[in-house]
Amino acid sequence: MRCCQAGTILIFRERVHAMFLKVITMQKAVKTSRAERIEADIALAKYVFSLRCVLPVAPCHAPVDDSEFSCMSDGQRRAVQFQEIAHQVKQAGLFTPGVALVEFGAGKGQLGRCLVKASGGGVHYVSVDHRKQCEPLHAGEADKVTVEHMCADICTLTPDDFAHASSGCASVVVVSNHLCGHVLDVALRGSVNAWATRGTAAYNEALDAVARTEHDLRSLGQHDVPLAPAASPASPEFGAFPASSSLHPAFPASFPAPFPASADIPAVDCTASGSRLAGVFAVTCCHHLCSWETFVGRDIFSSWGLSRRDFERVRSWSRMAPKRVVRESPRRNVAKTAARLRISYDECEALGQRCRRLIDTARALYLRRAGLEVKLVHHVPVAATGDNCMLKAVLPHHQALP
Repeated sequence: MRCCQAGTILIFRERVHAMFLKVITMQKAVKTSRAERIEADIALAKYVFSLRCVLPVAPCHAPVDDSEFSCMSDGQRRAVQFQEIAHQVKQAGLFTPGVALVEFGAGKGQLGRCLVKASGGGVHYVSVDHRKQCEPLHAGEADKVTVEHMCADICTLTPDDFAHASSGCASVVVVSNHLCGHVLDVALRGSVNAWATRGTAAYNEALDAVARTEHDLRSLGQHDVPLAPAASPASPEFGAFPASSSLHPAFPASFPAPFPASADIPAVDCTASGSRLAGVFAVTCCHHLCSWETFVGRDIFSSWGLSRRDFERVRSWSRMAPKRVVRESPRRNVAKTAARLRISYDECEALGQRCRRLIDTARALYLRRAGLEVKLVHHVPVAATGDNCMLKAVLPHHQALP
């Protein structure tokens, strides 16, 4: 009997010991996995700063004293933003007779009122929003202007809905202000598919070139190529990074160009019958709400050697960008991310801004494929809003419809 009890106790001890060793092994694996993820994130952050394909953002607003905005209410600052967007459309010469101004995420239609007023009449304004709160135009404001409100979720719009919005109009100008994350991508894709003809031989050749670039990057390895030191890129928002920075940019000498000349997207022939996309003026925001499934720049990210996992990190880091109002105390999420990536607080904010520009650059190249000349501009100073980057895309003059 005692022998049986001793044997049972021995077996029990062996099982407990085996379970203990298993737990220790799992803990070591978790620690190793966490360390590997951190190192991968650090490598990705360096790579994001090293990319030379990020479009610069040029200020296009009139010089103003930032102190003027500190005395403004939120409504007054929004009014300034609306006026500047309308000014950009007018400056591009797109308030032509019969043009359809389609505003996605119109809200109460305050931007639409500015657009109609700046146009001087003769346009067709369409507001698209899932809420029925668009304020009607007063007498005299809608002189020779037709107004239509589409109460619908932008993500559920069909090709017929887009066609209806531009019915009877020769050209279309898409406008949006702070259309959040993935909703802007849905609106851009729907607009391009509805009003810009694609599928030409030149377009297909460009896509093939992008695919070849992606294959070359993958065959080299995403972050395993030896890095060669490069000069720190100057940032319009933050200046150049010091050489002593822990995120001192480096670029693989053996990498193909991030967007090689052979993959330079030519203008697409958009001479199909019906309405034609003449311009896009979209102020971006909430980049952290973008999704890989709806993102218009997936193949462009791939051509830069960035995977879906990389996109998710870039999307998340975009929240680190500076805000309009500088707080006295550091933001907790920025400080936590900076500690994880072993960088300074200011570098972490700069990383967030860089991630935003990377996403917007991919969107800009997507619109460039549709035959539009695209640039990123600051339509208002950062004192008016921290989300002051606009996608400004206009059909070249020689392709414009009469």
